[in-house]
Amino acid sequence: MPLSPDLLSGLDVALNEAELHHARVRTDIAQAIIDLVVLTLPVDGPEPNLEGRIVSLHLYDVGRVMASLRQGRWDDETAEVTSFDLSELDSVVASFGAQPIYGWEFFDAPDTRWQRLGNRVSLDMTVAVGARDHTLDLFQESFAGRNRHMDIRLWFGELRTFGHDGRELDLEEVVAGGRCWWDALYEGDPRVQGHGIVPAKPRNPDS
Repeated sequence: MPLSPDLLSGLDVALNEAELHHARVRTDIAQAIIDLVVLTLPVDGPEPNLEGRIVSLHLYDVGRVMASLRQGRWDDETAEVTSFDLSELDSVVASFGAQPIYGWEFFDAPDTRWQRLGNRVSLDMTVAVGARDHTLDLFQESFAGRNRHMDIRLWFGELRTFGHDGRELDLEEVVAGGRCWWDALYEGDPRVQGHGIVPAKPRNPDS
């Protein structure tokens, strides 16, 4: 399925406040797998259980991977940068304990954050056979003990999504489930209570 701006905007909604569990990259086949637990809801019926909320993003034709792990807050320009190898990416992500990602912009986001970081990166690897048609931005932050923050950007060409059982998920269905969850939150639907999320501003205009 072509990754149109409308589809990617919908996926931005579907990924908002998702827990990031794993990020694995294989340069030999130019592929990345990102495992998340998303917020999703059917039109009718209860919120899915944990297994029903697991979504794996499979990125194909990955052309570049960049990450910046800093020992401080996201906005601390003096924070120490810690380098690591691409083979360590998943273990570094896991060390944050599956923190949620938020901000409504993950796919093809502006370069502002990376321009601000400049050369303060932990790894930057180009995959010669890959593509750079689209980008996916992820992050993790921890306030337990010493503050840490990590930004990740992956450049890729194709995207498919899979459930916990390996079944491929239709991208439009992933979008619909995410939009339904956020619509329900702003409408006060009791089915989405218990996540500790309170609508503090007007609903995202794309939802």
